[in-house]
Amino acid sequence: MSDLFWILTIILVVGIIVIRAATKYTEPPVHCPHCGGDSVTEVRKETLATRASHRHTGLQGRTDIQTDYRVEYRCNDCSSGWKKEITETR
Repeated sequence: MSDLFWILTIILVVGIIVIRAATKYTEPPVHCPHCGGDSVTEVRKETLATRASHRHTGLQGRTDIQTDYRVEYRCNDCSSGWKKEITETR
């Protein structure tokens, strides 16, 4: 019984860590700046620039790739369109 308890506890903890990591890196939903609607379609995503970013953490270094985009959106509720510049880091 004790072994089963620890196995289930470990599975639960790992599950919580995975869910938190997935929600941390998920983009927040885009809302229309005109009507506030959340039914938005990404029409086009244009790459503006890409660069490498080097960070040193302790004895190890890490390289992140940052990409700047110009994204065009269209609202499915009020049909307005707009552009927004975003940066994604991988």
